[in-house]
Amino acid sequence: MGVRILIDKVYYVRENGVFEEGFVYIDENTIGDLGREPPVEYSLSELHYTFDKKAIVIHGYSVALTPSLYPFRGITDKYDLSVFSKEEIKGFIKAAFYELLANGITLPVIYNENMEYIQLAIDVAKTLSIPIAIMGDENLFNSYGNIINNKSIYGIKVDSDLPRERICYDEISPHCSIVYLKNTVNVNALLSHALRKYGFVDIIKVLTSPYRILGLDNGFIEKNARAHITIYDARKPLKAPLLKHAPQTILARGYLPDVVIVDGDIVVEQGLVYVVNEVEVARALDVVYNKW
Repeated sequence: MGVRILIDKVYYVRENGVFEEGFVYIDENTIGDLGREPPVEYSLSELHYTFDKKAIVIHGYSVALTPSLYPFRGITDKYDLSVFSKEEIKGFIKAAFYELLANGITLPVIYNENMEYIQLAIDVAKTLSIPIAIMGDENLFNSYGNIINNKSIYGIKVDSDLPRERICYDEISPHCSIVYLKNTVNVNALLSHALRKYGFVDIIKVLTSPYRILGLDNGFIEKNARAHITIYDARKPLKAPLLKHAPQTILARGYLPDVVIVDGDIVVEQGLVYVVNEVEVARALDVVYNKW
């Protein structure tokens, strides 16, 4: 359960693509209010961020991946997971979630995962208290449909909830419904490239599309939307001039978000991923290099 958070003096992105100046108020796990000036009582929130009009607030992203293969993504397609124990593979999954959160991915979608590792991903997500979605065909849901609770574990049926051809591999473009990170190291590399070719709103719609597919919200900063939020702090020298002239350029340069909020809880702040231990991630990846 999240807390009350006031994010004041920022620019937030609405569905029409306009950057509006004002505040965003989080009431536990949803966006409770937004507007130009916050009511005085919002200053009593448990957390209060003020950015002096030098930050942009965007809805958190959602992309698909195969978390057990995280250490090998972008390096090789020759791997043998049978040499690793289930605990070691859970470490790979935790490392995957670590990077996703750092990149502003607030709803990971599990796709093309080995059936026996799906439960490991669910276990890790529960430990970290982050929601996930499982995406696959009818056979997958025959096996795992009973665990989908539409609270922390969601389900997306390929060919039913979305056409298979709208799953884009390592690409962000307006014809995509879900981006699958098969070989790409991180989503910001794709985001930076896509923003040079397509409109800002079109790209944000792609990166938040699973929220609409699942009926959670519209993928933008709106009242009653899920409190899945990324904040890009433009008070830092490299970002400051970009905010004044073209706020979307902050994303096009590939900068990571400075604050990530999932269901009203701060999970990333100034590069620190609070819910995943960095030492555990390093240890998990060391296993790969020792056995591979």
